[in-house]
Amino acid sequence: LWVGQRDADALPDEVRAMEAEGLRIMPREDLRSFTKFIHAVREYPEHRIAICDDDTWYRPHWLEQLATPLPAGQIACHRIHRIALDPAGRPTAYNDWEQASAARDTSPLNFPTGVGGVLFRPSQVAPEIVDAEEALRLCPSADDVWLYWMGRLAGSTFVRVGNNDSLVSWRGSQSVALW
Repeated sequence: LWVGQRDADALPDEVRAMEAEGLRIMPREDLRSFTKFIHAVREYPEHRIAICDDDTWYRPHWLEQLATPLPAGQIACHRIHRIALDPAGRPTAYNDWEQASAARDTSPLNFPTGVGGVLFRPSQVAPEIVDAEEALRLCPSADDVWLYWMGRLAGSTFVRVGNNDSLVSWRGSQSVALW
């Protein structure tokens, strides 16, 4: 669990108790929503990195479903939005996209949302993914945007896997959400 130092100090006993089951809590510099993957990519550049948002409950098999074998240039995620394009081929406003798309193809228009979970190898994204200063400058509260562009810069596409279960947010978590 990659977490900002201040947040680590505030973790409830229920989370700390999971350390006995093998959870490693990794307090690091707080990089807002980027904390969950920038430090992991820096420290484990040869490993697969699983990310998800901390304001959502995940079903027991969500990680197993993300580990579905895919070709090298495809990144598994549980939830995508489909980017809509205007007549000139430019992306339209985010609210005009197909939200929580059921598509299962490998379109470059598949936009992953971390809330469902994403599993990638650092080799599937551009090396700039670890540039926290640039990420925070360009999209300070949109780690999904950063992940999407880092994947696309490396030539990867995002593919929806699993059964796309309904999301369950932790009570009260949205009152302090980054968005």
